Amino acid sequence: MKKYSIILFILLSICAFVQEATAQACTTPRCQDSLALVNLYNRTRGATWMGLANVPWNLSQPMTQWGGVTLTAGRVTSLNLSGLRLNGTLSDSIGNLTELTVLNLSNNSLRGAVPNGITRLTKLVTLNISKNQFTSLPDLSGLTSLGSLIVNNNQLGFGSLEPNIGKFSTFTYLPDGMERDTLGTSVRIGNSTTKDSVITIDEGDAFSYTIVVSGSNNLYQWFRNGTALSSPSPESRLELPDATKNTQEGRYLLQITNTRVPGLTFYRKLTIIINPCRIVGSRIDRDQSICEGEPFPVLQGTVPTGQKGRTLTYQWQRSIDQRNWTNIGIGQNLTIGSLPDTVTYFRRIARDGRCIPDTSNIVIIKYFRKLANNVIGSDQVICLGDTARELRSLRQVTGGDGQYNYQWQYSTNRREWTDADGSENFKPFDVFVTTYFRRIVSDQTCFVDTSKIVTVKVLQPFGDNIIGRDQTICPNGRINFLGDTVGITQKDTINFKFQWQASLDRRAWVRADTINKADTMLRFYPERIITRPTYFRRIVYNQCQRDTSNTVLIDIFRPIANNRIQVNTPVYCDGDTTKVELTGNVPIGGGGQYRYTWQSSLDRRNWNNRGDSLRLTLESITDTTYFRRIVRSLCYADTSNVVVVARAFDFGENRITSPSQLNCNNLAPDSLTATRPQGKGFFEYIWQTSPDSINWARVDTLGNGIGYRPPAQMPLGKIYIRRVIDNGCKLSVSNVISITTVEAIDNNLIRGNQSVCEGQEIREITGTIPLGGGGGYRYRWQVSTDSINWALADTSQNFKPQGIVRTSYYRRIVTARQCGIDTSNVVTVRFVSKVRNNIIRDNQEICLGARADSLSGSLPTGGDSTYTYIWQQSLTDSTWKTVANTRNYTPDLLRSTKFRRIVQSACFSDTSNVVLIAVNERPTNNRILGTGLIVCRGVQPDTLKGTTPVDNVGVFQYQWQVSKDRRTWVNIPRAVGKDLAPPIPDSTSYYRRIASNKCFSDTSLSVPIRLLELPKVDAGKDTSVTIGFGVRLLATGASAYIWTPKEGLDRDSTASPIASPRVTTRYIVTGIDAAGCRNVDTVLVRVINEADIDVVDVITPNGDGLNDVLYVKNIELYPENTIIIFNRWGKEIYQKKNYQNDWDGTINGELLPTGVYFYVINFGLTSRPKKGSFSIIN
Repeated sequence: MKKYSIILFILLSICAFVQEATAQACTTPRCQDSLALVNLYNRTRGATWMGLANVPWNLSQPMTQWGGVTLTAGRVTSLNLSGLRLNGTLSDSIGNLTELTVLNLSNNSLRGAVPNGITRLTKLVTLNISKNQFTSLPDLSGLTSLGSLIVNNNQLGFGSLEPNIGKFSTFTYLPDGMERDTLGTSVRIGNSTTKDSVITIDEGDAFSYTIVVSGSNNLYQWFRNGTALSSPSPESRLELPDATKNTQEGRYLLQITNTRVPGLTFYRKLTIIINPCRIVGSRIDRDQSICEGEPFPVLQGTVPTGQKGRTLTYQWQRSIDQRNWTNIGIGQNLTIGSLPDTVTYFRRIARDGRCIPDTSNIVIIKYFRKLANNVIGSDQVICLGDTARELRSLRQVTGGDGQYNYQWQYSTNRREWTDADGSENFKPFDVFVTTYFRRIVSDQTCFVDTSKIVTVKVLQPFGDNIIGRDQTICPNGRINFLGDTVGITQKDTINFKFQWQASLDRRAWVRADTINKADTMLRFYPERIITRPTYFRRIVYNQCQRDTSNTVLIDIFRPIANNRIQVNTPVYCDGDTTKVELTGNVPIGGGGQYRYTWQSSLDRRNWNNRGDSLRLTLESITDTTYFRRIVRSLCYADTSNVVVVARAFDFGENRITSPSQLNCNNLAPDSLTATRPQGKGFFEYIWQTSPDSINWARVDTLGNGIGYRPPAQMPLGKIYIRRVIDNGCKLSVSNVISITTVEAIDNNLIRGNQSVCEGQEIREITGTIPLGGGGGYRYRWQVSTDSINWALADTSQNFKPQGIVRTSYYRRIVTARQCGIDTSNVVTVRFVSKVRNNIIRDNQEICLGARADSLSGSLPTGGDSTYTYIWQQSLTDSTWKTVANTRNYTPDLLRSTKFRRIVQSACFSDTSNVVLIAVNERPTNNRILGTGLIVCRGVQPDTLKGTTPVDNVGVFQYQWQVSKDRRTWVNIPRAVGKDLAPPIPDSTSYYRRIASNKCFSDTSLSVPIRLLELPKVDAGKDTSVTIGFGVRLLATGASAYIWTPKEGLDRDSTASPIASPRVTTRYIVTGIDAAGCRNVDTVLVRVINEADIDVVDVITPNGDGLNDVLYVKNIELYPENTIIIFNRWGKEIYQKKNYQNDWDGTINGELLPTGVYFYVINFGLTSRPKKGSFSIIN
């Protein structure tokens, strides 16, 4: 292996020697081009190139055969080696290709610095070195022909990009692809992303971290866990003077931007791990037990060890389960104020605000409450001979230590107590008198508790239950009380209850005291009047005994019955000699002890007493008389039936005064009148009829029988009538009259009921030929419009009406020779007019989802008054759909719909007006056109245009809103139009539009108006220039620049023109950034005869603040100055560009010796150099 290495070294040495010798012999430009290409070939491993014809190069062939090389007039003018896998570095010899106009080395693996020799390619138009690994790039602004510089996707820092920004029409330095991280859209190229650095420090330590990235206009901003820690700053240092784990540990990100290089961001990542500190040694007092009523203890705690210089704080906590802890106090020690009814755990946490807190040991405080819940049940009532129920704990005894002892005691007087049992529960022994019990509970710690007293009451028997004897009373009579009959017996009314019951049949019993419903009445008085025989009994009961008394009957005397009277003759005639005998039955009921009173009356209203015996006898009577008997007993009075004894008198003349009649059988005959009696008396009137005046039959009479109303339907032919009067003693027969009945007019019928539609002809109304009435018929037709008022219309047998305009009624009256007149049935000719007044209402506007009001239709007129309704709806005006058959209609809609109503009646149909129910739908298509606006600060944005929303109505109201954060929105005053002319914004704002109809609102998506800050254009410091010289102006902060005025400038659209004014001039530069935003700045260029400076003669660098530095007056006016200082022997000892009056007479920190020194100040193009001397005195 060593042998081959030596041979390789010798070969390389020979090659290097030959190459060096060749270079020394090569003097022509073409030869220089060839050597530069060979050098490039060797330094980039040309033998491994691939991807193009004639690659790798055959160095023995002429350059015209080398792939990627273009020659013009024998010189290399274009070199395109893109993507050929070049791997290595470039040398300065690349600058020997002085005719090169296009150089493309992109998409290879070239690394290191781009050599300065490339600055000699003054004819270069396009340079593309993208997608390599170059780490630096020289200032190429001197290549005035260079128009396209492409360096993206390398490892170039801001220091390489700053000098070349704004110098070329095309300068591509950003990567081809964008990457996104938590900070937004950013670019990572070169050294912008490295592996995370991880640093571990202790909590409380001071920590400083600095990162340096090339570039003089860098801005650094630190982020922690995605949150910015500061604003962008020229300082990259991260300071943690007092490391805190909770607030400072995490992932840090340094974002690096450059004000001169827009769009490019570098990142550095750093993870800081902070080891926490701890507090130790927190201890508290011992466990304790406390009885209720004793003072609470104070828990003592030690002082733990924490971080030096930090104050300890304490938090006491308590818990009942050692899982859930509650804060209760602070301080080193704790005074306990209260304790729950359980075991309580205490601990203390020590903190110092930084270190991990220390939790003490746990102390147990057992707190014993007084004994409670010693409840043994309620009093008992038992029957004599029964056993009392067991006395048990009704609640779990609480308090104490939970280890309880029990002692039961009993007493019969509540003063002297005897121990009975030691169990928790106790079964009392058999008792025969009322006995009292209690329980004493104790524990092993503090307390004794005695329960309340429980009484076991023993009930004694009631005794005999007898309530008295049966009673009989008059209605409404007083009843003796029901109750005990043995007065000397003392009954127990406290422990017994009483229920009184009543019955009508001794089977069904009901409560007797229905009003008071008391259960404490030993005695009982019935509350209501007894109207029927009733049985009573008393039930005595308690929990031990239930006893039913004997049954007592309260009976009621029955009312008087069988009080009936009779008379021996109903009529007393003139000349009678028989006595009038009135007899009566013997009464029953009423309680006996009967008394009688006979009474008589002539009018049944006024009665007179006539006797007081069981019977009554009268010798005679002079007038019709009524009799009755009143019977009175112990409890009742009763009036008998009434009997009458009629006194017969002569009637006088008995004559029918009405004449004989001729009657039509369809009419009722006239009433018949007759003479009245001449005197008083009782008369019976008998009317009789006969078809032949021989055989007579009785007929019913009307009224008082004096007159007679024949029946309405008399038989045809002649009927004879007479009146017979009976006074009880003899009959009287009147004269005879006749009623002759003739058949009435019949068959007077007309036909022709019809409905006539408006405009139609009426059919003839026909009538039959009448019958009866004796013939000789005459006709009269009548017409009416209301069936009440009739008018003559015609006199023929049949009739044809003409030209009616409303419904009319017709009848025919027929008159005959004998039996009068007859009116026919009524024929109706119904006039059907056209249907009118078919109106529906009203148009409506409703919200989608709401129910429309009912569509009401008027009541039509015309037709035959019977209407059929057909509701129809339509969405298109051309197609109608039937939806209902009612007079009114309530629709259920989702879309705007039109409605109409068709009314049909008889021969007519009518269609109503059309109404619209407009359904307000939710607006759609509420959009703001475009994706937003980008405006520069102070510039009026363009109008935001909105679409026209869509619903089914098309009437909208608008409200524009603005927000800074898309969460809180504010209405823009008077911004109620379809479009919006936004105000000039002061920050990025978001706009949206609310479109509303009468029901709904729709909010559009928001669009931003992004506010771009104006570029911070800096024209540089005011400067001076000697007349005839030029000064380079430098504008920064933008991407493109325009200078005015143009006079005295070599170029007016570059960042750094050379100004050579002849008079003092203030130049205005307008900077335009990549977004087109503009800003201006000015710089004053004073024109002087020579540099207006003044250098001090002596400096005394002793730190007293006087003449400590070499001060050059007005040097700040010449930023392109360079000062050079020499010692007396002409040796340069100090040189600085853009001197700022900051040299203190030292070199490398050492003071120069006292003496005379010389200076030369160059001003570049602005003025002639200045020379002079000064002294240093130490």
